Amino acid sequence: MKNILKSENIPEKISENITETLKKDFSNSFLSSLLEIPDCPDKIFSKGQIIPGRKNTKFLAIVGSRNYSSYAKQALEKIMSEISGYNIVIISGLALGIDALAHQFALAKNLKTIAIPASGVAESAIYPRTNFPLSKEILDKGGMILSEFEPSAKAAR
Repeated sequence: MKNILKSENIPEKISENITETLKKDFSNSFLSSLLEIPDCPDKIFSKGQIIPGRKNTKFLAIVGSRNYSSYAKQALEKIMSEISGYNIVIISGLALGIDALAHQFALAKNLKTIAIPASGVAESAIYPRTNFPLSKEILDKGGMILSEFEPSAKAAR
């Protein structure tokens, strides 16, 4: 069930407080970088706080292994400690391993974080299910969950 808002510049709201942002509106938000990639999605679904424009905000993408080493964990924790207090938003997947650890460390250091699952953003779709509590914590602490997949899309396994 979709509930279209009246303003042209306000993204469409969907059930579960899910927002749909069309490609034509990316340039007005932090999503503008997506317009630079060759296969830019036509729309993005999101839950959570809208992250301010890119002017004063820096974004740091974290990617890594599901089976990480103790060194990787220590290095990630050190990076998060060093950037704590700056206007930096962490972006990572929602997979097991370094993705989840990046969000956990960011939240522990009071950094904003954006999770991009390999599924839709609806509560029933979040995968892996073991990271569902982490997705809730991200939202509860002012972060965001983003996906190019329809909200209820399940992850391909």
